[in-house]
Amino acid sequence: MISAVRCGLTFEFDLIIGNVRTGLYVGYPLAKLLTVPFIGDVSDPISNIDSLPSPLFSLIKRYELFILRRSDGNIFLPETIKGMSKYGISGEVAGNAVNFKQFSDPDPNVVDETRDILAEDGVDVHSQIAVYLGSLVDTRNISEIIDAAQRTKDWQFVVIGEGELADKVEKAADSINNLYYPGSFDYELMPGFLFHSDVGLCLVNVERPLKIFEYGAAGLPTIGSYGKLESEFSGKELFFIHPTSEEISEALYQIETNSDTTQQRVKNLRERAKKHSWEEVASTYFNLIDSLTQ
Repeated sequence: MISAVRCGLTFEFDLIIGNVRTGLYVGYPLAKLLTVPFIGDVSDPISNIDSLPSPLFSLIKRYELFILRRSDGNIFLPETIKGMSKYGISGEVAGNAVNFKQFSDPDPNVVDETRDILAEDGVDVHSQIAVYLGSLVDTRNISEIIDAAQRTKDWQFVVIGEGELADKVEKAADSINNLYYPGSFDYELMPGFLFHSDVGLCLVNVERPLKIFEYGAAGLPTIGSYGKLESEFSGKELFFIHPTSEEISEALYQIETNSDTTQQRVKNLRERAKKHSWEEVASTYFNLIDSLTQ
């Protein structure tokens, strides 16, 4: 972030886009200092950090709303724009999208590198793998995934990401034979990890997480949780569960034993992912940037 500020002060820019959280908080005053337009980019709801101490969370929330009210334009996801109108905040909506080719046909070098990473951690890429990619925070039901590994010994559980629960996952992986935590890696390697996996886990209670489209593009049966996901996806695309270790285990059994149902849902989700391309999102950003820089 320091290098980004230094870059902003050194070179001439026509506009600044700040993504939540730090990019938004630093980008806005920088744009004001440089007298250029500012776009707030809200890809995660403020509720993602409500586990912070209450006074700190309240202060951060007030500052975020202050910025979004005064920015020259905002871009939200369908789930992050909800409730903003009551604060006098508006903006464009750009849904999460995936680089479909990157995940449906991953680079062979990425496939090889991730195979080596998994093998070094003890994962058998030729046996069943349930994978979770993403933030290691309570809202992702990480503890339930750990518990599911303990009760589902015929599946390997691979967790990749970073966050406040990273130490907990690492310690659990040290004591649970079929749970693995290779660590956190560059985004470019994610298609490779999915290539070696058999099922994707996405147990977050949001409407349209990017992870769903990544799993879909990679051709993985995907387990999602009941709740907000149901407003965007159907039981013809996902295996819906309540996020408990028992239901994760049962869903894996259903995926393994009901091949026809599984493959139909995989096909449906893959087609859905193909429709939500980067081009769709890029046009939203381009149009807003163009309107502010003419």
